[in-house]
Amino acid sequence: MMKRLIPVFLMLILMSAPVYAVAFQDGMDSYNRGDYKTAFELWKPFAEKGDAKAQFALGRLYDIGQGVALDYIQAYKWLSIAGSKGYEKARKNRAKIEKQMTPTQSLKLRNWQESGWNRKKKGIDSQSNMEDAMDKWLVIAGLAIMVCLAISGCGTTGT
Repeated sequence: MMKRLIPVFLMLILMSAPVYAVAFQDGMDSYNRGDYKTAFELWKPFAEKGDAKAQFALGRLYDIGQGVALDYIQAYKWLSIAGSKGYEKARKNRAKIEKQMTPTQSLKLRNWQESGWNRKKKGIDSQSNMEDAMDKWLVIAGLAIMVCLAISGCGTTGT
């Protein structure tokens, strides 16, 4: 019975991997069609879960005002988060945005940063990263158990 379930589990695991790529590509397709609001809506959940590519995309939408109101502070924040993960394009764009900000916007951003926004956002990202790591660990552990059962029965004695 267990040997019949192994291919099913493996297929389910392998099929779930492209879900992100398809959803992100749907956002790109929407963006390329000029449907910026849909692109934003498709990318936002990934950005909130800590995906640097999606965070960069949201930052650019806010920077240009496509699909959302032009908002240099939101753009700067999303690009900062993506940049903190090593996304170099985000760092470069963030520097450009900083130069475009008015003194009032710069002050609002500084106040927001000092109020703990960066720490809170990093906490959210850390939590998401922890959940992702746990999900991966559970998949690996499950695969190891299934392989062990399929190959040797994990020390069980056959009757």
